[in-house]
Amino acid sequence: MRRDARALAPRHPDAAHGARGARRPGARARRREEALARAAEAARGRAGPRGTRWAKSGLAGMAERLRPDICIIGTGSTGLSVAATASAFGVSTVLIERDRMGGECLNTGCVPSKALIAVGRRLVLEGLGLEAAGIAHDGKRRQLDARLRTTNRRVFAAGDVAGGPQFTHVASYHAGIVIRNALFRIPAKASYGHLPRVTYTDPPLAQVGLTEEEARQAGHRVKVLRSAYAENDRARADRATRGHIKVVVSDRGRILGIVGADADALVQVWAPALARRLGIRAMTELVDPYPNFGEISKRAAYEHYKPGLTNPWTRRILSALRLFG
Repeated sequence: MRRDARALAPRHPDAAHGARGARRPGARARRREEALARAAEAARGRAGPRGTRWAKSGLAGMAERLRPDICIIGTGSTGLSVAATASAFGVSTVLIERDRMGGECLNTGCVPSKALIAVGRRLVLEGLGLEAAGIAHDGKRRQLDARLRTTNRRVFAAGDVAGGPQFTHVASYHAGIVIRNALFRIPAKASYGHLPRVTYTDPPLAQVGLTEEEARQAGHRVKVLRSAYAENDRARADRATRGHIKVVVSDRGRILGIVGADADALVQVWAPALARRLGIRAMTELVDPYPNFGEISKRAAYEHYKPGLTNPWTRRILSALRLFG
């Protein structure tokens, strides 16, 4: 998606085109006129894919008044997904975001209402009699431990009511944690470090684990591995060569995270590796049927070892081994 170029409309028509009888504008004025013309042209229809328009609040004027079929307030992961789906069906769509596109909840799953006019949801705990059941809360969230138990150890919370990421697959994950604790007395704990997140735009953007910035802020010595779809035979056959995956590992090869375009299926392999704290070597041992998109993950893992293969000491060792036949 591309953001549109925006510029303020001139205060008076003569300011841009020159009043009758006025002197010919200089080079600076002509450059300003050309910039305004290019901005207006961009705003008239080339701002977004498939009928999507981008507008930013706070501007004194726009090149034209937008008349969309649907307006979505808040561009979290679900807001972007809804906009992409609507525009794919030819619906003229406008996204409104007060801050940077993607919002503050791109990775936590802010969900708009069915009317697409609310940017999120809040819990309604009034009238449930939680105090009588011994369940502590502050009016916004419950006090839960890692096993999703409330202050009443016989009462568990799962899904959006438990707080945290508001995704359907998180609610299913919570249900498994609750069943193991409540029925089988297995002390299972919820952990979101291996939680896959997908923003269903076109192409879909998927992530699991830490981003490069998050890994550096956590104090890790980071190494970034990349693998492009254009280098994958299956992607070439399907003419789906746009995008790449980006794998973040520590200097010792521990997998920290992955993010990529069209990677919503690939993260299913990386999520268990993160949950088990596996190293990048485990990904090199995968055997995928050919041709398969899964080879993109394997190719990215090989990138970790590529510098070592060109190391002079490695070459000397290989040369010595040849002496033994």
